[in-house]
Amino acid sequence: MNPRRQVVKAILLGDYGVGKTSFFRRTNESDLLIRSTDSWDERMPSLSVDKCSKTVIASNNKPVQIDLWDTAGAERYRTLTLTYYRNVSAVIFMYRTDQPSSLANMRLWIADAKTYIPSDTALVLLGNHVTDKDESVSVREGDAFAASNDITAHIRVSIRSASERELTTVLERVVEEVIKERKSRRYHDFGCNSVCLHDQVNRGSGGDKRLKCC
Repeated sequence: MNPRRQVVKAILLGDYGVGKTSFFRRTNESDLLIRSTDSWDERMPSLSVDKCSKTVIASNNKPVQIDLWDTAGAERYRTLTLTYYRNVSAVIFMYRTDQPSSLANMRLWIADAKTYIPSDTALVLLGNHVTDKDESVSVREGDAFAASNDITAHIRVSIRSASERELTTVLERVVEEVIKERKSRRYHDFGCNSVCLHDQVNRGSGGDKRLKCC
């Protein structure tokens, strides 16, 4: 009998056009060829909230399924709903390395997320390295931003040109950050099918709302 696969829900947040949907589509195993088409456009928005799943191997050699959720362009109208944030294990805040404003605006997305997400959610900053000619945000600036906003990991990758292995490495890092966050809060085992454990506490202003996943 195969062991039950652990599940991590990870959501993408950031300004419109930074590459969230492109990362989502590259991650989606059924759509990997999109990067090789002449019409590939990293700014092409999605039309509805969507999710895809990909299995990676954690450092303990156990398979973990990442359910990746895309904002689907709703961020343009600030219409993300509580459903998008519910039972989230990790938030991937994305910016473009050639657009300093996309990093500065991240403070708004962080504030919004912290209104809804559980207190033990892993926070990851992902820089979409678009071009060497106009890289306005340095690695040091990204690291400093992450540190000042309680984000434990800062990753940079070219979503358009990265290999499948490089993109998988990003997801593996996200999983490791989730595991690290759980361990830091005395969660030494996943405890149920989802990484969203029974004792998660909602950060919202309505008080300590316990979230259950199973």
